[in-house]
Amino acid sequence: MKMTINPVFDFGDVVFVKTDTEQTEGMVTELTILPGGIIMHIVSKDALVASFYDFELSDSKDVKKM
Repeated sequence: MKMTINPVFDFGDVVFVKTDTEQTEGMVTELTILPGGIIMHIVSKDALVASFYDFELSDSKDVKKM
């Protein structure tokens, strides 16, 4: 069976974690595809790497959190 994957964010996209009160930017450096087509976006921020689902990320700062 062939599956088509359409990630919300792509490699190199600058993103912000919605729950991050400092709203520091991160960059998508890897995509991990899990069973069922779930995509984890691997984000590098200040030499740290973390995994997020697309609904946890935004392409713009949330100024209310700052």
